[in-house]
Amino acid sequence: MEKLKQILSFVLKYAVAGVLLYYLLQKADGRAIIDAVLGLEAEAFLAALLIAALNLTLQFLRWRYLIEQHSSQFSVGDLLPSFLAGFTLRMIVPGGHAEFAKVFMLPGRKRGKILAFGWEKFFQTYLKLVLMLIVLPFFFDNLPLWTRAIAPVLIILFLFLPLLLSKPFIARHLEKPAGYYRIFSQTLMYTFLIYATLIMQYQALLSVLHPLPLAETAATVIFILGSGLIPISVAGLGVRENVALYFFSRQGVPAGVAVGVSLLIFIMNHVLPALAGVIFVIRRRQLLAEVIPTMRVTLRRIFFRE
Repeated sequence: MEKLKQILSFVLKYAVAGVLLYYLLQKADGRAIIDAVLGLEAEAFLAALLIAALNLTLQFLRWRYLIEQHSSQFSVGDLLPSFLAGFTLRMIVPGGHAEFAKVFMLPGRKRGKILAFGWEKFFQTYLKLVLMLIVLPFFFDNLPLWTRAIAPVLIILFLFLPLLLSKPFIARHLEKPAGYYRIFSQTLMYTFLIYATLIMQYQALLSVLHPLPLAETAATVIFILGSGLIPISVAGLGVRENVALYFFSRQGVPAGVAVGVSLLIFIMNHVLPALAGVIFVIRRRQLLAEVIPTMRVTLRRIFFRE
């Protein structure tokens, strides 16, 4: 029965991606999308590709830092295969849930590595939420006053979270001692820079096709980032492009340009590293067979102290 649910979820999310892409082609003619991409100057395309490389480098540095801070058993040589395999796994299973298995591409104890993955996702989600709440008034003027107070509240709560994590009932579950004030500040910096490079990618391409002030590009890209919080398709495919179409069109960007730029950046930032990760997923597929058994043992140790 569980297997049937997984298959149905898999098929449904691919279907959702197909429907969303079909809707996009109704709004933005396929020929217009192709013309927008082909209309890019080589310098702009190369700039966006170099920024993509910087974005991936920052993501890798964040992953390495979190592993170093939480795990005492890992090999530096395993970090890059694990990192790239995460992109592949995210693309294989709709909703991106399989990315979690990149933890099991790292031999050794798993408790600290699972925590590292959890914090990586926490910072991605937290910063997306806060940034979206901050730029919300940029697009919608008549918001209730209380909605403007959510972002400051989240920021204040964030400042107290490291204090909570330093308590003994949390610390005893760690694989190694961790200084969370340092970890929080460093990881937040990496995450912010990663999002900043994404904004610069869009700006580099739009500067040729339909120039926008940097503030307008940034506000829209923040919502495009936020679309990743809706795990209803394959790696956000279709959701992200519809969000790009909606918000960029409010700023006068042609539909073909909005969708074309979004798809091109998706290929640079997700598809290319996923293709590189296929090699490591194939070579280390025996490690992925350990996912469920190891998770059961780890959870028993955490909750029942076995």
